[in-house]
Amino acid sequence: MKDKTYLFHLFFLLFSPPLPAQNSFDVQHIKRTMEKATFWQLDHPKHKDYDWTNGAFYAGVFAAYETTRNEAVFRALLDMGQRVDWRPGLRLTHADDHAICQTYIDVARVPEERGENTWRIMNPTRVVLEDFIEFEYVQRERRDSITC
Repeated sequence: MKDKTYLFHLFFLLFSPPLPAQNSFDVQHIKRTMEKATFWQLDHPKHKDYDWTNGAFYAGVFAAYETTRNEAVFRALLDMGQRVDWRPGLRLTHADDHAICQTYIDVARVPEERGENTWRIMNPTRVVLEDFIEFEYVQRERRDSITC
């Protein structure tokens, strides 16, 4: 039985047509793939904007922007930030609700912010971090809003 399997594999390797190779390391191919994946994900959201999964996702979207310099990708980052007024989630002691702040920091680092004020982007994050440091643990609770 082993001989038949061995012969089959040998025959297959020797007589199968070569597959056309795609250059997976082509810079333009990588950028197109990144953009395609980014826009598909942006068109199929599953969580609240400040959810930790989107914190991780938008970090990747920012990396895609840094790689491709696609203005539509950056616009998607600005749109998300403006939609939630650059605020993290409501739970003060939950890192899940703060993960999105990394994206706000990344966007604020872009020198030409396309009309967004760096203070406006960073102030809600600053306020939440100051609140986190200031209050005793027993006082930390869910908040309905952030006063900036």
